[in-house]
Amino acid sequence: MKNRKVAFLLIGSFLVLAMFLRGCVINSGENVTDDTETSAVKEKQKENPEEKDIQDTYRTVKCISLCDLYDYEDDLSLQNGVYSVITDSESEEAFLAYFYTESDSFDVIEEADAKILKGSSDGKNVFVVSFSENDAGYLKYVYGFKYSPDDAIVEAKYDSSKKGDEIFDEVYSLNGEKYDLFDSIKPLLDYQEKTYVKDNNKIVKVEYSADPKEHGTYNSSGTVYYDERERPFYKSYYSTSGTRYTIYLYNTEGDLNQIFDFGGLPYKELEGDPSLDIGIDVTIYLFER
Repeated sequence: MKNRKVAFLLIGSFLVLAMFLRGCVINSGENVTDDTETSAVKEKQKENPEEKDIQDTYRTVKCISLCDLYDYEDDLSLQNGVYSVITDSESEEAFLAYFYTESDSFDVIEEADAKILKGSSDGKNVFVVSFSENDAGYLKYVYGFKYSPDDAIVEAKYDSSKKGDEIFDEVYSLNGEKYDLFDSIKPLLDYQEKTYVKDNNKIVKVEYSADPKEHGTYNSSGTVYYDERERPFYKSYYSTSGTRYTIYLYNTEGDLNQIFDFGGLPYKELEGDPSLDIGIDVTIYLFER
């Protein structure tokens, strides 16, 4: 009897110990699982705000193409895009009269050898730019455009957190693919050979070229002119239909705000005034901020 009691006591002790150890293993396993799940949740929580922040920086790029809006049977419509060569102040004033009245107000921007008059008239936005060929101011090649912001359509999206030229590398079409059309209006491209011209250690302009056999003739050569803050102000570049220009405008915070890309051959001369060419190709990009 005595031995039987001892045996029962030993068996009971082993059972208690086994249950205790099993509980430890189960608890340990539960803790590991909980820790793993908690860690995954924490990582997800870390990732999600980051993704949201990145998405929150995207803004739209709106586009206005006057070529899509011209009525090619109506000279009045084609006069929304005009080009001329002016040789004196009188012809310059006559050109401006097509776009501004004496009561209209506008901002004036002068950088490099370009002068911009930007304002509004008769319910439309007005953009007039002249390029001087010499220090005296004449000859001038002058372009004028009238457009309505209501005609702008959402064309793409861009990462507004990017600064300077980085913006052009972060522009996407609405289906999420890279917006390659911006390559043609980007100030400089990686494959181009560049010659930098400086004044007082500041970049004044960059002349560039590329092999037309490899990259095509469009934009195969040109010059980018910089403003006093060493930002691209405008570029002139080659196309088979004639010289084209791209103007880069910035808001008061220094962020890229608008792009005007225009030039090439006009549609026709204005009837009764052969000094004016009308129906000029222009695309205007508006950056939401």
